[in-house]
Amino acid sequence: MKMEDAMLFNIFFGFVLPWIILFVLWRKFPEVIILFVPLGIAIAFVSNDWGMNIFWYTEPYIEKNESLSAFPLNLGYFPLMACLFVTAIMKYQFSRITLIVFFTIFFSVVEYIALVFGRVHYLNGWDIIFTSGIYLAGFVITSVYANLLSKYKMLSLT
Repeated sequence: MKMEDAMLFNIFFGFVLPWIILFVLWRKFPEVIILFVPLGIAIAFVSNDWGMNIFWYTEPYIEKNESLSAFPLNLGYFPLMACLFVTAIMKYQFSRITLIVFFTIFFSVVEYIALVFGRVHYLNGWDIIFTSGIYLAGFVITSVYANLLSKYKMLSLT
């Protein structure tokens, strides 16, 4: 896939499509979008800035700005993950631990599919188990933040 096509792929599937889904969620859960999109973006940028080109890189590889290919994902896909997680907490009566484990496994499988199709490449011994740990940490942080917002009556989780 040419670099331009690969980047258009990231923009569509990493940014445009997630924001279409976020817009649908906005109509029913605007507080989730307002409160958790910034958290999802922050978690994405921190983890990707920490690990990009040390432990992984995404296609297309852009030599002068290696993290540019993940930029649409940082602004769309990863915030969507946080919002879907909080929406599930609010909508379903599963235990928080069950939801954290489910979302960690689900999004690890999505990343594994990206790995198989060559959209993500691991370096220096990194593997899907380590990736799952990053996702687990992100969902735990999101859960703690949701509890904090609920405690201060800024978000109703029930």
